Amino acid sequence: MSLCATVLWLSFIDGTPGDPRLGYTFAHYAEIFLDPFTYRVLANTILFLLVTLLVAFALALPIAWLIERTDFPAKPVVFALMTVALLIPGFAVALGWLFCWHPRIGLINQAVVALFDLSQPPFNISTIIGMGLVEGLSLTPVSFIMVAAVLRSMDPALEEAATVQRCGPWQTVWRVTLPVIWPGLLAAAIYVSAICFAAFDVPAILGLSNRIYTFSTYVFRQLSPTEGPPEYGGVATLSVIMLIIASC
Repeated sequence: MSLCATVLWLSFIDGTPGDPRLGYTFAHYAEIFLDPFTYRVLANTILFLLVTLLVAFALALPIAWLIERTDFPAKPVVFALMTVALLIPGFAVALGWLFCWHPRIGLINQAVVALFDLSQPPFNISTIIGMGLVEGLSLTPVSFIMVAAVLRSMDPALEEAATVQRCGPWQTVWRVTLPVIWPGLLAAAIYVSAICFAAFDVPAILGLSNRIYTFSTYVFRQLSPTEGPPEYGGVATLSVIMLIIASC
């Protein structure tokens, strides 16, 4: 709470903390909200978040269902792989994708251009969609663990009753499984969204080279300008906006 209060206080100051001429102003909020680039960053962040959620749950849901609702023989292997994937730093994952799929230095892009004599690389990972894909793959293990826990706590007798009533597999999933586990899926989606919204590693490594900003990298740019001192008031204002969005 004290940290949030400090950030809120910094967003209203005019000057540097400790300066005897320190004053208070609303200019930082006016500057942020009247800057069109702020809304472009917000749009980038929302698209990044949506792509991340789509990729993470598109992979986590079927894998969790396979593990919890079938007799798949390699369950321990899947759990071990998901646990190991949680230990891989996001920076390492992002760098791996960068060195493989970047349009200028990506090894796969260079190989495809040389093999097919193309005029330009066919793949570009340094986009919002590419960033969301990489972040979604990085957050798939977290999503899997949360979704698997929800499926494990659900009574299988509900699905068996639907089968007795001659419901097909898809009907059972749509009418029984999803409505029952929906609160758990929503909680997992909120948790993954919070992680994605604050993520810095993937947007920094894949996005900054093309000047594609999300809120986290935009705050970093404001805090580390190429010229002049950092704009603490502007950074704090962006942080307050991030806190409000995360709270919602």
